[in-house]
Amino acid sequence: MKTRCQELIEIGNKLFSDRFPLLTLWQTFAENFNPIRADFTRNRYISEEFASYLMTGRPVLAHRELTNAISSVLRPRGVQWFKPSVEDEALNADPANQQFFDFIGARMRSVFNNRTSQFRRATKEGDGDFTLFGQAVIESRPNDTRDGMLYRTWHLRDCVWTENANLVIDSFHRKWKLNARQLANLAKRSNWTALSPEVTKKAEKDPSAPCCCRVIVVSSDEYDSFGKDEDGFARKRNRALPYVNVVIDEDNQTVLEETPQHGLGYNIPRWVTIGGFSQYAYSPTAIVALPDGRMLQQMTLTLMEIGQKVVDPPMIAVGDAIQGGTNLYAGAINWVDPDYDERTGEVLRPIAINGSGLQWGTEYEERIEQVVNEAFFLNVLNLPEYDKKEMTAEEWRGRMQEYVRRSTPLFEPMDVEYNGLICDSSFNDMLRMGMFGSPLDFPRALRGQEIKWTFNNPLVAAEEEQKTNSFTKLSQLIGAAMQIQSDVVADVDYDTAFREAIPGTGSPAKWVRPIDQANKMKAEARQQQQAAQRASQLGAVAEHGGKLTNAVGNVADAAKSLQDAGIT
Repeated sequence: MKTRCQELIEIGNKLFSDRFPLLTLWQTFAENFNPIRADFTRNRYISEEFASYLMTGRPVLAHRELTNAISSVLRPRGVQWFKPSVEDEALNADPANQQFFDFIGARMRSVFNNRTSQFRRATKEGDGDFTLFGQAVIESRPNDTRDGMLYRTWHLRDCVWTENANLVIDSFHRKWKLNARQLANLAKRSNWTALSPEVTKKAEKDPSAPCCCRVIVVSSDEYDSFGKDEDGFARKRNRALPYVNVVIDEDNQTVLEETPQHGLGYNIPRWVTIGGFSQYAYSPTAIVALPDGRMLQQMTLTLMEIGQKVVDPPMIAVGDAIQGGTNLYAGAINWVDPDYDERTGEVLRPIAINGSGLQWGTEYEERIEQVVNEAFFLNVLNLPEYDKKEMTAEEWRGRMQEYVRRSTPLFEPMDVEYNGLICDSSFNDMLRMGMFGSPLDFPRALRGQEIKWTFNNPLVAAEEEQKTNSFTKLSQLIGAAMQIQSDVVADVDYDTAFREAIPGTGSPAKWVRPIDQANKMKAEARQQQQAAQRASQLGAVAEHGGKLTNAVGNVADAAKSLQDAGIT
């Protein structure tokens, strides 16, 4: 068993060693844009000032604004920001299936919004790591009572991973530091019988003593290749599940837990990757903003020094004429030798300093701030500027289209790579826990279908709203055309157009009847209308027949009257 521990730890040590140079880059990014996270290569003290070395907080604010924008745009509160679907669009269009998708989405959102799941906290930390370092590590797993989920973001410093030939992350190593008390309690709750007696002693005598553990997730096949059984053959494990989660007490070389699991258990969204270069991603914002951020700090320091010299310039003093030294504080008195002749010059005067460059420096500093904002896509987050005149509806739609065009390249990859990973892992865990009910209760058409995700953020909502606007404009156009030619309405499939325009209004799926039911009701309405028309026609015929009968009767009466009168 110790051989297995040593092999796994050595593999992890090699990965951490190869990744170490990247920590210096991440430390530099954090020191300039997110000082709270700047503990990749140094220890953090609880009493220190995080950003005392910075001259201006503008780069930090730019990172904060982009971080906040991710959650507000991609995961807005009170909005159905994601929805399950399948590959077959015909199944997605079925209102009955849409209602089931709404049920799954509502159940998952209730878990995400539950305070005990820590989802908001984890994604907020993950958003900061993703925007600055290009990746984040968010663990998602069932909670201890298996009635919900638990999310946690781990520090990138403590995590390494590898990817396979298909560029998919397939192994993960994490350093985990606990104190002796925490480790002993965790072992008791998890029934870890292999806990070293040394840890138990530490928990009793020194509960705060640090303990170093490793959490390793590898494929089952790879894990089987470590260690040998009593006969010297490779030790085999259950291959029913693709991964194995291993918890190791690094100090005592002890395997505390070996648990097979369905997935990696960690969501690692990556922003910009370089194929064939590294399994770690990069942040395009930090790469571009770093030189300007450094320059902005230096310029701010220089301008502060220049401004201080202009406001409080250095002084020239006649040493022998001033008694007791110079005093430059407010209300100070300087005693001067009474024999000093001021016609030779003032005894104490400021050095003339040219401050004309201060205005130029301030203007250039504003330009650098603008470049930093653009590096963090802050110019993309805001609507395009307008001349503050009243806009027509068409101008407003054009402005929204410009906003969507500029913002989509930024947020669309995050939807798939970031939110998609979390939704996938959460759905699979919740499905296995039975939080959606029995699979036998699923709509028959959806059984065996792979669930994918569509995301409803302001950008997608704007695109859906375009369909609604197009339908409205089309209806107006058809109304105008019918004034000229009434049969032009046959050129448009109004049923399809109307149904595709409904999502742009934000209406829930349960408001829309299934298409089969709607078609049946339309057919019944047409039959009733046809029956009413036939009845109306029969009534007209009957009325006409009655009038004819009365006319014949009147003619007969007239003929009889003439005969009675002797007229033939």
